[in-house]
Amino acid sequence: MLSRPLLVLTALALPAVAGAQGGRAAINAYTPAVAARDGFAVPSGDVDHGRALSWMLAVDYASAPLQMARYVGTSAETSESVVAHHLVAHAVFTKSFRDRLQLHVTLPVDLFQGGDDTLASSAHVRDPGVGLGNARVGSRVRILGGGESAYALSVDVRLVLPTASVVDSNQYYRGDDGLALEASALAHYEVGPLRIAGNLGVRVARDQIFLATERGEALTYGLGVSLPLLDDALVVHAEGYGAAGFDLDDTTLELMAGAKYFASKGLYAGLAAGAGLVAGVGSPEFRVVAMFGRACDRTPARAHGAEGHGGHGGHGGHEGHGAQETDAAPPAEVDGPVGAHVHADAFAPSAPTADVTASPFAQEPAPAQEPSPEPSPGEPTPVEPAPIEPAPIEPTSTP
Repeated sequence: MLSRPLLVLTALALPAVAGAQGGRAAINAYTPAVAARDGFAVPSGDVDHGRALSWMLAVDYASAPLQMARYVGTSAETSESVVAHHLVAHAVFTKSFRDRLQLHVTLPVDLFQGGDDTLASSAHVRDPGVGLGNARVGSRVRILGGGESAYALSVDVRLVLPTASVVDSNQYYRGDDGLALEASALAHYEVGPLRIAGNLGVRVARDQIFLATERGEALTYGLGVSLPLLDDALVVHAEGYGAAGFDLDDTTLELMAGAKYFASKGLYAGLAAGAGLVAGVGSPEFRVVAMFGRACDRTPARAHGAEGHGGHGGHGGHEGHGAQETDAAPPAEVDGPVGAHVHADAFAPSAPTADVTASPFAQEPAPAQEPSPEPSPGEPTPVEPAPIEPAPIEPTSTP
């Protein structure tokens, strides 16, 4: 893994920075993708199909998402983790409309924060106990493709609410202060059994200083590849995602790989692991994500799965593991009597049938003649006598 530079901060200045310069930020850089067919962090370009309420619970553990260097004078003595262990649960609820619009709500809850006691106690920055993070409320609208297409393009907009500070005004690392807006363009394209998904967007937020790091606007990005296996019951994901801010310490990049298993009745579960490659706030040494949920779509849909991918339907169908429809068309109908439909098959040529209708002028059929018996060898061939016709009688005239 690439070296992860540390946030550089004088230890003696920590209390002043944490208190006077805002000191509140969401150090969890992971937000789960909301749809079942999405990756773990990188969404696809489509929406879930169906009208039932979908839900998902994801739990992620991050190792050392926030590290700092302790300075004595001008030289760095040691590096310490303000937050060495971070455990967060994410509750996600979604609702789709007309297979084009999907509303979603994400509620993060901090379950545990642990770190270096001496540094944390001197700075008073670690959040003990369980607390609510910043909630996200948004919508995804499909613009192009989706359904039976091999591609899809959507737009996703989220409003980030400062619920962490509203619930606990003394929190530091559960959520940023103030509102934020996240907007992204989402797309995917299918090449054979593979689905390639990507997103590009922006995060607009109020500028603030957090532990000597300038935080505010940032460019967000993600790229992922998924492959269905076991007749769509298992989908393997590999993805990279992050954000690029104006400050290097507000930049993150993580790689993650995992798999989702889809069971009956729309239930699914997933497990993934990854690592942070740069040192931004919230970028961990490694991360583990586990999720469980129920979706409208039984499996992550494969648009053209019924078009010859071994019958397994690639990324699946909406109501069963790549179920295929027959190509047989229903029999054509033609106009018949009012109130009735007559199939065109009724006018197709058929074998002649016997006329069973009795008629007073019908003649009886002549009896079938039996064939003459074959003469045995050596016997003369019998000769049938020629019929004798009577001579015509001419009328005589009387004188």
